[in-house]
Amino acid sequence: MIMMKHKLGRWIALVSITGMINTAQANEFFAFFIDMKGDGDWTNIENWRDQYTPNTTSNVRFSHGATARITNTVEVGAIQCGVSVSSTVIIDGGKVTATSENSYNSAGSTGHHSSLTIKNKGTFKVNSYFIVGMSNSPNTKRTIYEGTLYIARTFYQNKGYMGNAPLATRTTLYTGGVLNTGLMELNAGVLDIAGGTVIIRQDCRTQVAEWIEKGRIIAMGGVDGWKVKITQDEETGGIRLTAESEEIVLGTAPPAFTDTLNSTVIR
Repeated sequence: MIMMKHKLGRWIALVSITGMINTAQANEFFAFFIDMKGDGDWTNIENWRDQYTPNTTSNVRFSHGATARITNTVEVGAIQCGVSVSSTVIIDGGKVTATSENSYNSAGSTGHHSSLTIKNKGTFKVNSYFIVGMSNSPNTKRTIYEGTLYIARTFYQNKGYMGNAPLATRTTLYTGGVLNTGLMELNAGVLDIAGGTVIIRQDCRTQVAEWIEKGRIIAMGGVDGWKVKITQDEETGGIRLTAESEEIVLGTAPPAFTDTLNSTVIR
């Protein structure tokens, strides 16, 4: 009887310790940036709910209205901006790596009016996939002024959306901005090549042509005198999209884009 009680006590102790470890791991899986100081400083532990800056074991999420500014080198599991709430991430010269191969990264998934901006030669390397708006989530923005977003797998805009309504989701690439992705899925919104470059590491010209025809890929904000140019990307064997100026002749409709790989103009 005494031995049974002793074994039972050890089992209860083991279960208790295991539960504590599992709870700790669960608490560490998500790190929440709450911007308590209001300065957006990623390195200030007072801006984090649990008073520590995250590492590769943590997927980072943000409280409503929080703005995080990253100016240093950062490695985390994933950056998940705009999950159910509006938030902002600015990679201002920082070097960010999201190491998880399974967790998604986002510039707004289910949260409205969320955004992610890369500027001042900042970089964001994603080892999984990236979402700009989940389903019909509107008003999500991703902007690259001078910097690079590298995505190992797929870039999604309004992932899973099946409707036809025009949504305000928008990705803009200004001069010096690069979006480099394995695959792309544009279900709504606009991808605006405003001086920057898109590299898709697969030859998907037919699908890209369809998106251009639908107005989902535009050049320089869609103003007259500009078109989307498609060339082969020599390094990856995929395609490269840039903005190219064109001569406007009154009374004629300019081509939507030029496919230089096949030497054809598609209207």
